[in-house]
Amino acid sequence: MTSVVRLLLAACRIWGPLMLLAVAWQVEARPGWQTTDFAKYWFQGKAEVNHYKLEQNRYGEMREGHAVLVFVTEDFLPEKQVKADNPDRTQTGAVPVMKLNYIRKFIAGIYDYANMTSVFTPLDALQYPQTLKTNTSIQEWCGQSWLQANWGASSYTVKGFSYYESQGDVTYEMSKAFFEDELYSRIRLGQISEGRVDLVPSGQDARMLHRPWVPQPAVLSVQEGEKHNTLKVKYENTRRRVEVVYEKAFPYGIVKITTRWGDMLLSRLTRDSHAHTAYWKHNHNEDLLLREMLHLPMD
Repeated sequence: MTSVVRLLLAACRIWGPLMLLAVAWQVEARPGWQTTDFAKYWFQGKAEVNHYKLEQNRYGEMREGHAVLVFVTEDFLPEKQVKADNPDRTQTGAVPVMKLNYIRKFIAGIYDYANMTSVFTPLDALQYPQTLKTNTSIQEWCGQSWLQANWGASSYTVKGFSYYESQGDVTYEMSKAFFEDELYSRIRLGQISEGRVDLVPSGQDARMLHRPWVPQPAVLSVQEGEKHNTLKVKYENTRRRVEVVYEKAFPYGIVKITTRWGDMLLSRLTRDSHAHTAYWKHNHNEDLLLREMLHLPMD
């Protein structure tokens, strides 16, 4: 971070958040992913599985549920926009990414919701500053809906599918921007900085609240604590607010995520367990015990 940016951020703490608007947000492209600590944690063939107690606002009432955030590194093919099968990057041109799978499940009266977002963010933010792909699906008894953004040469191609007439089947181009859903991976990669940014709100909330999935001006700030930092996201043109509490020390585990619309709580995730494991190898009945250890429901 330059000395000019540091001075502006210091002024912001004295004179208020308006001062922060002078600082344009950019990915903190530190080479943390090339360190020994990063390699020991993320390059040993394991994923990090985090379970959260979920409080979810739906139809004006708070619901209890659960959420899972799975972080894992893998190779991604930018041209095909899929995970690479061939591990030889010299042959495939694959890009190492941090993949996030973000699942929320809760019940609304008689029926249930199953939401999932996947985000593919390159480890090397200097060479690949943009998240390469993100998609979101919402499944509930009324039907299914879907959103996907794929990075091209200079913009995202977005496709949306829904059983709602107003959302319909659409394809459109989205200018260069960042996604609220990628901020969790940026935290894990040590790539968070403060400033103003064009940010695309949560795909899950966009679908459930029937709101446009387009970039919106927002301000990012970080409140430092003794053991945890808090990333605060404030959208300028709406009342949407997001706070992410994460561990100050590597590997920057995410402890709590709170989303509000003004004073109204939209959702809160509070971590109650996590494990570093090759979960894809634990697919036998005898492995159900691991679900209990992670506080995961059996249904």
